[in-house]
Amino acid sequence: MNLRFVVPALPSGLDYPVKLVGGAHGALDLGNFRIDESRLGVSPNSLEIQSGDTATLLFKIDYEAPAGGLPIDVKTNIPNSVIMPEAIIAEGDMTVNIPIKGGETGEGKLVISAPGFEGTEVTVKVF
Repeated sequence: MNLRFVVPALPSGLDYPVKLVGGAHGALDLGNFRIDESRLGVSPNSLEIQSGDTATLLFKIDYEAPAGGLPIDVKTNIPNSVIMPEAIIAEGDMTVNIPIKGGETGEGKLVISAPGFEGTEVTVKVF
């Protein structure tokens, strides 16, 4: 007998208990399931944008995004310089291109993370 299941986007590095529920026996403990950290690809690893111009960031994962998609959290220390929409890799996709528009002049970084993925940074200069 084979069992198939979908693992939602959960924090990595943790153990999650697995139980088989149903039938006359109630719940059967199967053990623990551990989610290993994966790498979120981001290209390019640095941006130089003229104020008012637009560049594109590519986000890539090595497998299809889970049901509901994979939200990507992007924070910056220069919020008036970087204008961008929410980033999410759609369900079933492995990549997404996100436009980045240069706002006020500034230099800083984007700090990028997603559930179950190692975080990364992209340096940004808006001139």
